Amino acid sequence: MKDKELYALARGANILANSVCSRQVNNFKKWKDSCFVFGLCESRRTEKEINIESNVPAGSEDLRPDLSQFAKKNQTKHDQSKQTSSIASKREFSSLALSQNMRLLGQIDSAGSIIRRYESNESSVPSSRISRLANYGQLAAGLALGSVGEFTSRLLDPNAKNLDPRTFVLTHDNIERIVATLCKIRGAAMKLGQMLSIQDDSLISKDVQAIFERVRQSADFMPSKQREKQIVDSLGENWMDHLSEFNPKPIAAASIGQVHEGILKKNGQKIAMKIQYPGVAESIDSDIDLLMAVLNYTNIIPRGLYLEEALNVAKKELAWECDYKREAAASKKFKKAFAANEDVCVPEVIPELTSTRVLTTEFVEGVTVDKCIDMDQETRSKVAKTMLQLCLTELFELRFMQTDPNFANFLYNPETEKLCLIDFGASRTFDLEWVRNYIEVIKCAIDNDKQGIIDYSNKLGFLSGYETPEFADAHCEAVLVLGEAFRHDGPFDFGAQDTTKKIMNLVPVMLQHRLTPPPEETYSLHRKMSGAFLLCAKLKANIQCNHMFDELYSKYKTGAILSN
Repeated sequence: MKDKELYALARGANILANSVCSRQVNNFKKWKDSCFVFGLCESRRTEKEINIESNVPAGSEDLRPDLSQFAKKNQTKHDQSKQTSSIASKREFSSLALSQNMRLLGQIDSAGSIIRRYESNESSVPSSRISRLANYGQLAAGLALGSVGEFTSRLLDPNAKNLDPRTFVLTHDNIERIVATLCKIRGAAMKLGQMLSIQDDSLISKDVQAIFERVRQSADFMPSKQREKQIVDSLGENWMDHLSEFNPKPIAAASIGQVHEGILKKNGQKIAMKIQYPGVAESIDSDIDLLMAVLNYTNIIPRGLYLEEALNVAKKELAWECDYKREAAASKKFKKAFAANEDVCVPEVIPELTSTRVLTTEFVEGVTVDKCIDMDQETRSKVAKTMLQLCLTELFELRFMQTDPNFANFLYNPETEKLCLIDFGASRTFDLEWVRNYIEVIKCAIDNDKQGIIDYSNKLGFLSGYETPEFADAHCEAVLVLGEAFRHDGPFDFGAQDTTKKIMNLVPVMLQHRLTPPPEETYSLHRKMSGAFLLCAKLKANIQCNHMFDELYSKYKTGAILSN
């Protein structure tokens, strides 16, 4: 079946769900009676508030049941005693870990309502396009029906003004549906979710951020049979001959693969083996198209963006990330580049246990950089400074950058005081002339040279030369804001900065008047840079940044860097 046919089926699922919603809303009396069964009508609730905590068996789908069956299921749940899930021992350190803690504690929202726990479970990865399509179609229908349930309950509220069902998508039940589906199917759609989770809450709503933050930490892991097949197909039947020990339970599981620890037989070295999920590489395009169809229905993606161009870039980069041989080569390149660096370390690749779908490296220890928020000010500032310096070095000295800002890709080891880099799938090269023009844009921002910003932005492809004055001014202001940290004389307080708010004030003008999509390079570059700045803000870093850029620009002018 072709991708277009799969996409058409997904759209058909959306249309079917919408038609079901329309029929249910029109038949209001039936839904009004249903609301009493659901306990959603305030006037029919008892004085004691209903409190239901889901207890869904591993591997099952948490979809809203048929109305005819709900009363019985509701009573059963209500009579059950509350159970507290035992939380797996938190692993202090991890290598190649995309998430350190595979289980989530129950969360409570601002209204005091319980959000159900979602734990990582053992479940087979849907590897065929048909099986993945079925999961997306089920998600689309579930979201639609869940939205109507919320709409109907609020219809009884005399104070309700906006009764558009699309405004009721992000209910607790629907959040659980999205989390459960993405954690089960994994792959490119979940990776896209991880990208959205690493954003400031001024750019992405807190509700959406919460969804993808939970997804980022809770991917299911493969059953042993499926895992073993992946390893044997990649490394051969005798792969265990290289190991004296192998932990069959993963220490981390996320979007593209899961990580296991082991011990090399030849020297006793501890290793981390990343095993790719089956079907992930082959389903990148269809996964993203289907997820966007669902998200577009929910109306939570900002309008007016050049979304098609961004998704095309994402598809290309995700294809890179699925090629573990390419990642191994990038890892070796970074290890050589930072061999003498006292603040950064890169794990060694184990070639005999590495292939296109399996990547093995030495095991490195550390805590994800966002967990450094509980450390002292000096440590937080050191971690943030190292991250920022890393970005500048990658772009202007190496012209080779690891562009995934996922905090779990960077581990800080308090004992060695080093930042360990553990994931290089999203590494890419930048064209020499493009980087030369980019460094000049930053220099113009530091010097408050607006005309210089316009000139070099035209060379980079940010501008076409035919933009309105309003857009040109907004573009200049945005660049000047981003240059504040490097323009500031003395330590810059990232905890007190309002960069995001200033940028957001300019976004409406830029969306309305932009004539051309941003350069292809900026999607990955600015994702990494914004992740670094966001980390600095989260850690409330207080560091002097101006000398970082000044030193690089001096090297550039003397020909020490960016000369060939």
